[in-house]
Amino acid sequence: MSKCAKKRYRCSRKTRIAGFLLLLSTVILLYFNLFQDIECVVSDTYQPSKLDVDTIEIAVENTSICTNNTMYVVAIHSASDNIRARLAIRNTWGNLSDLHVPVIFFIGLSISKTVNDDLIDEFKAYQDLVLGNFIDTYRNLTWKHLMLLNWTKKFCPTAKYVLKFDDDILADVRAMTSYLDRLDNNTSIICSIVSKAMVQRGARSKWCVPKQEYCNGTYPLYCNGFAVAYPMQSIPSLLNLSKEADYFWIDDVFVTGILAEKAKIQRVSADIFVLPSDFILKIIVKHQSEGKARTIFKDKYIVPLENQRDRDLAQLWHRLRKAF
Repeated sequence: MSKCAKKRYRCSRKTRIAGFLLLLSTVILLYFNLFQDIECVVSDTYQPSKLDVDTIEIAVENTSICTNNTMYVVAIHSASDNIRARLAIRNTWGNLSDLHVPVIFFIGLSISKTVNDDLIDEFKAYQDLVLGNFIDTYRNLTWKHLMLLNWTKKFCPTAKYVLKFDDDILADVRAMTSYLDRLDNNTSIICSIVSKAMVQRGARSKWCVPKQEYCNGTYPLYCNGFAVAYPMQSIPSLLNLSKEADYFWIDDVFVTGILAEKAKIQRVSADIFVLPSDFILKIIVKHQSEGKARTIFKDKYIVPLENQRDRDLAQLWHRLRKAF
């Protein structure tokens, strides 16, 4: 083959490859756009169901973790395989033994026998797990949330508040309890409020909800579940109504939205106490002045830590404590 022929062949080959890649990317783009527009659906035999929280079985629990002097309970939603996250919390903001505030992790079972065996070992070591006898999935988030409320009502009846957290946040419980102590006869749920949120219909979303499950286009006002302060006196009505309402698997919407609305329980914004995690990364991790940190962190009790690694939690916590 002559040099000119080789050159033409190489050019032709590059053109074909470029054309193929362009076609492939176009097909992929069209696929995802079309798939995004496809609404999630349920079976033709779908029927709304109800959940009686009293029928949720508990696999392991420590029913004596609260005492007659317990005024606050820290109840943490945790996934079954988030063992490292729980350990990080125990070693940082969840170390509240001097306040006599019990910290309890509420978990469902894993499909993995190894993880379940690890959970039993973890319970034996720390005695701070309540393990529900159901599989820990997104579809069972409401099971876990209602289990948490029902269990704390039953075994921590003297508590004024149940402080419900996710396991990917940092919380200054000392500051929070100090603030809550100053509230007289509060019956409102205190949280970061979500208003007029659109229902996700696209099949690609993990929060996709078919119209058969929830027909409205927007959700009622509800609490972002990463941190919610429940007055104990609000919990019985929520639990009673949960037995009558059609089950809805997105727990924040169901418990703090649908049920709270039916119970006429007011939700009060706690956004002034929430500090976005990027502020911490900029101010504490990058070693800016302690004086500036004190100003920005003043009266900030809750920091969501989405996508942060477990060791980041310990690092951020220790630097926060040093700054104050």
